[in-house]
Amino acid sequence: MAKGDHIYIQKGLITHHGIDCGDGTVIHHRGKPAGGRITKTSYSEFAEGKQVYVKPCSYKFSADEIVRRAERRLHEQNYNLFSNNCEHFAMRCTTGQSNSQQVDNSVTARHAGVAAAGGLLLVETTVPAAGLLGAVGFTTTAMLPPVAIAVGAALAAGAVFVAFKKLSELDDKRH
Repeated sequence: MAKGDHIYIQKGLITHHGIDCGDGTVIHHRGKPAGGRITKTSYSEFAEGKQVYVKPCSYKFSADEIVRRAERRLHEQNYNLFSNNCEHFAMRCTTGQSNSQQVDNSVTARHAGVAAAGGLLLVETTVPAAGLLGAVGFTTTAMLPPVAIAVGAALAAGAVFVAFKKLSELDDKRH
């Protein structure tokens, strides 16, 4: 890791992002339960004992400028899970773009499930065979209406989205 790197840790189903200041500190945007504030903490406090990764992206600014951009936003309290979270903050500092792949992925998954409902009348899919045969790994094909598949996909995507939000809130309470 180096000064100006966009770094992140894995926290269950979500990731938490920040900017490495190159001096053993990290500037990151904490969630609402922690005051929704952009703060500067030690690298080890940011890492919480977890592996820290560098997010690969096209950096638009120099390392010094990235850190300056992060420092200018210290103490802001405008956290919003969907439009101004820790990943939005780190991307804005490094690229000038306010993006969150986590938010984009959860919204895309929800829309994909709903869009699938407009497909064919029946869709062929593989499912476990009934009874003992299914228990030992045999499968069969079944014809299901796409709305059943779409509803299942939308519910699964919605569950992931809700879990992402809840984990974020629970995790931020620890700070």
